[in-house]
Amino acid sequence: MHISAIIAEFNPFHNGHGYLIEQAKQAGADVCLVVMSGDFVQRGEPALLDKYARTRMALQNGADLVIELPVLSATASAEGFAGGAISLIDALGAVGSLVFGCEDADLELLTEIAALLLDAPANFTQEIKEACAAGLSYPAARAAAIRRRLPNVSDTILNSPNNILAIEYLKALQANGSRIRPVAIARIGAGHRDQKLHDRFSSASALRKALRQGQDVAEAVPATACEILKSYEKQRGFLFEEDIFSLLLPKLLQQDAERLSRYGDCNPFLSNRIKNCCFAVKNYGDLLAHLSSRDYTLSRIKRVLIHILLEIHREDYPNGSRIDHRAHYGRVLGCKDKALLSLLSKQAQIPLITRLSTQMPALEPAAAERLQKDLDTAHLYEALVCAKYGCPPMNEYKRPLMV
Repeated sequence: MHISAIIAEFNPFHNGHGYLIEQAKQAGADVCLVVMSGDFVQRGEPALLDKYARTRMALQNGADLVIELPVLSATASAEGFAGGAISLIDALGAVGSLVFGCEDADLELLTEIAALLLDAPANFTQEIKEACAAGLSYPAARAAAIRRRLPNVSDTILNSPNNILAIEYLKALQANGSRIRPVAIARIGAGHRDQKLHDRFSSASALRKALRQGQDVAEAVPATACEILKSYEKQRGFLFEEDIFSLLLPKLLQQDAERLSRYGDCNPFLSNRIKNCCFAVKNYGDLLAHLSSRDYTLSRIKRVLIHILLEIHREDYPNGSRIDHRAHYGRVLGCKDKALLSLLSKQAQIPLITRLSTQMPALEPAAAERLQKDLDTAHLYEALVCAKYGCPPMNEYKRPLMV
């Protein structure tokens, strides 16, 4: 049996995600396993729907098993996101291939870029620092350093979001010495940043924008996913980036700049900017506007803010600001066939968590501490939903495995 893995957020699940799963199975996968972000995602926002609704979408549209990507990886930079996901997939011991979508499915070129970044020349970092000092943003400076060594690499390849993640996946596979085979699938339809709603293939960001505006998205998502969206909106309600502000602002006001600088992705410069503006802002958009600068991407700023909200400190990353890629456990959110779960449990090098009450007490301290962080952030997500919609909170300890 060949098992393929996909790394995703499914925020929300759309036709492009369904296409990727179809392509994985056409490429020889008997089983499609998904490692999916939990209730907070890599761009520094709460997920539109909770992880259980998104798991249901995935299982009803071709996925066979969904495992949660721990929050320390799910909210990290592209490098940390990819490193944590690849470590988890590798530790399962049964995955034969990693299938991912990208704007440029030139696997040979993407692999060459990943190898360069993994084993960068001695002067590579210095070139980037000098370019940043001269006024370039970090992504632009890194892209220039890469192109000097690989002239056939275009700006498009280095600047497209899915290409960036693809390169990080390949880099992590190489760093782990993984035997998992990468399979690149060309993205079809709207681009990642395309905010326009299209009939069949729209980006997740376009769908979130459309749902915020009350538009019909039925053509852009599978029928079962559309039903879940409608039911979820009626029973609970969607969260957007600005919904974190009510819980975030008190944390910004109550801590000094030195304490703020200890959070993941933060530094003294950013913490001072946060502290200088937090008494003057009226809402989340206002906060982002005050913090925006040439030196830091919006994604970096939003990750800093989500780390402050979730109490994720730099010391949570054993290598300083760089995430520890090692997987400590795999929490299974849902599966179609318990026989598959049994197979994975026999081959996995880490515990697979399906029942918190009995399995969590048996974990090693480091694994238990990280899993507790996932549970705490899930309850914070519930607090945000309850504050916005007045619905009763769901107890993470009592959520059953979705079968």
